[in-house]
Amino acid sequence: MTYEKTPAMPQYRIAIEIEAPVEKCFVGSTAESAMMHWIPGVKSVVYDHASAPEPYGVGSERTVTVGFGKPLVERITEYVKPSSLSYRVQTFGAIGDKLIRNYLARMTFTAIAPNRTKLTWEGHFECPTCRWLTEPLLKRVLGGVTTKMANRLKNFLQAN
Repeated sequence: MTYEKTPAMPQYRIAIEIEAPVEKCFVGSTAESAMMHWIPGVKSVVYDHASAPEPYGVGSERTVTVGFGKPLVERITEYVKPSSLSYRVQTFGAIGDKLIRNYLARMTFTAIAPNRTKLTWEGHFECPTCRWLTEPLLKRVLGGVTTKMANRLKNFLQAN
């Protein structure tokens, strides 16, 4: 089911290969228990599926609380199990919302062998304030954080 996809021109794109089946990778990217292992500094991941036709599906919202600031609120905008998942960050918290708007991310899972998956994670956002300064900085920061999460997801999936 699709509701909204990441724009064609992502501002960052990370691609890694994971020694795990595509179904396991997809589930590991969405399940709260798995997310607790690969999101840096995470304190909690809580889903609200009330607006979704199925758990984790389009319309589900997840609140991700990390060790600093206010929680991130994300809404699932595309859910095609086991090949892709897109989400929009509804809020980064007061300071983050002043720097970043319309943040969309898409995770694509491609089986390249029975026990090997390629994860491509890309994101797009807008900078409403001082774009010439904040956009290059945020591309680097968000790309770096996403790379770290992708590698932590890979390590978690391969160890479990």
